[in-house]
Amino acid sequence: KQWYQRRVAITAGGECESGAAGCIDCAGASCNKVEELGKEYECTNYEWNADDTKFVANEAMTKCKSLKSTEQNLCNKPGAEAKVEADFTKLNVGCGPCEDPAQKTAEKCAETNSAVSMTALLLPLIAAIYALF
Repeated sequence: KQWYQRRVAITAGGECESGAAGCIDCAGASCNKVEELGKEYECTNYEWNADDTKFVANEAMTKCKSLKSTEQNLCNKPGAEAKVEADFTKLNVGCGPCEDPAQKTAEKCAETNSAVSMTALLLPLIAAIYALF
């Protein structure tokens, strides 16, 4: 959940009061400063489809921003055991890690690296193009 708190601080802009939502309490000269943004990456946004009774990926990817202090470009998505809408708590429209560690342990939420997510989408596209020729 710390990633989400950092993300809130970034979107709020500027310094924040100690203990305020979106701030991380710390000690030292760089305390409660907004963290610098890193690279932009994309994640798949999943929605519950009541007709098909399963989670489906939206066609449009979500643009995410990493933090400069970390190399992780994590995305969250429904896990293999997410069988009903209440099983999966989506965080930041697919950006960042799973919000609830219990959902991750129960395989109701899965974390992927954005590069892996893109590869999973591109390989079928490449195969389809190859099949045309």
